[in-house]
Amino acid sequence: MKTVYLASIVLCILSLTSSTNLVTNKEMNKDSTVKVVYVYDALCGWCYGFGPVIQQLEQKYKGIFQIDVISGGMVPKAQAQPIGFMSGYILNTIPRLERTTGVRFGQPYIQLLQEGKMVLYSDPAALALTILKTMAPGKDVAFSHAIQHAMFVEGKDITKEELYIPMAASFGLDTVEFKRRWQDPSYTTAYLKEYAWVKQMRVNGFPQVFLQQGDRWTKLSEGYTTAAAIESTLTKLGVHAK
Repeated sequence: MKTVYLASIVLCILSLTSSTNLVTNKEMNKDSTVKVVYVYDALCGWCYGFGPVIQQLEQKYKGIFQIDVISGGMVPKAQAQPIGFMSGYILNTIPRLERTTGVRFGQPYIQLLQEGKMVLYSDPAALALTILKTMAPGKDVAFSHAIQHAMFVEGKDITKEELYIPMAASFGLDTVEFKRRWQDPSYTTAYLKEYAWVKQMRVNGFPQVFLQQGDRWTKLSEGYTTAAAIESTLTKLGVHAK
């Protein structure tokens, strides 16, 4: 099982598919608000590649729906191992991911893979995003992509609290308050609830995108999908950009 989790750091979803499946979950939201939920994990390379897609959708549908980013908990701390355990496999996969998505992985990250020593897990990034969402609602998409850029381009260790302090400042957050909330266990509880919701929705890979219309939930995409494909699905569901 640990092998699967480490491979997921870059792979997450091997198939490049788009699907529209109806699911319902009355516990999440009972109002009639139209909302998109983007299920991602900071360690997921396909999510990094999907970042420009979700940013494009956020811009095109501004005022039509908001996008909430939910952390999936792909690699819990208890299952973390040095990245070198799967670095060869990951390095061999990166060219395909770059060709498919158009993103580029930075040399600092490549070097980390080659060294193979860093131990990465999902929880600190999930905590940081949870705090961000309470302090600066509506900046989920940009902040989640900033976290992934820090790792996949700059080669930063996203398990370290100190990484997030200047990042929080760059998003206009009060860093003293951000650090206070980092120590507040209620925020850990919040991201663990997100993990539980992801399991409840039977998400078994990342990225995935859902449309919520009242009690009605529709899966818009699973795995890396183009913006055009998702826009086509939204149109069929009666959701149109301005």
